[in-house]
Amino acid sequence: MEHTPDAHHAPDQLPFPPLESSEMKGNNSTFYESPDHPDLLVRQSYAIPVGDARYEKSDLSGFKAIAEGKKALDDLALRGVHIVPTLHVIGRGEPGNDHSGDAMGKPMLYGISQKITGTALHEIPTLDAETVAKADETFIHTLGQAWDAYQHGGQFWDDFKISQFMYGTIPGSSEKEVYLVDTEPHSRAWPDEEVEQGAFNKRQVRLFMFLSYVMDEINELEAKSQGNKCSKTRALITTIVRDMDTTPGRAAAMRDELIEHLDDERDIPVSPYDDVQ
Repeated sequence: MEHTPDAHHAPDQLPFPPLESSEMKGNNSTFYESPDHPDLLVRQSYAIPVGDARYEKSDLSGFKAIAEGKKALDDLALRGVHIVPTLHVIGRGEPGNDHSGDAMGKPMLYGISQKITGTALHEIPTLDAETVAKADETFIHTLGQAWDAYQHGGQFWDDFKISQFMYGTIPGSSEKEVYLVDTEPHSRAWPDEEVEQGAFNKRQVRLFMFLSYVMDEINELEAKSQGNKCSKTRALITTIVRDMDTTPGRAAAMRDELIEHLDDERDIPVSPYDDVQ
């Protein structure tokens, strides 16, 4: 139940009345619920900079960015990531917390999502082997998309945090899964290969920064997992780091730091994601 926002069909009000404030909280977003649709959650995301010359030619903001972000989410779903069904629409902003700080009357991105019955991964005090295995399967597909974009070009979903995922069920399904619930359409492309003075390879540095961040998130999850590991995701990171022809300098130093983080999994010879196209 997803839809690419259309700048030419923006309604003059919220997606559907009446809406009430929700107890759900999020960074840079305001959440609503509807007594007429108790199974849905409405997220007011951010104002769209229509008519702002600074953004009209940018790939980072506006309707083009929303479309690219949706493509990245759709691609994750095709790879096997469970994503909470969401309809993205354009409405008129109401007072609330958004990136611009002034939402009233502006074209605004909304996400109308099915509610999930479950718990955010970072809020589960102890994770059993099944939950960790399903999280690992989700993470490797997410990281695999970023690695494909690095190798072959294109956009990838770039908002990786374990707080973006919940373990539970959605209406119509009794099987517990790890769901991506932050469906705000974020994506980016890797910078072009660029070696600056002092052997600073921006592209490689950005990649290693991203991998380091993913490792930090995985470590946080594994700390509650009773010894269970995200072995597939660790193996993919090991493969990327092992095979990278790294530019001397900062990128090489970051690569060495990553290898230290992965030390307990360094003997894994082949990533199960090596055949990603």
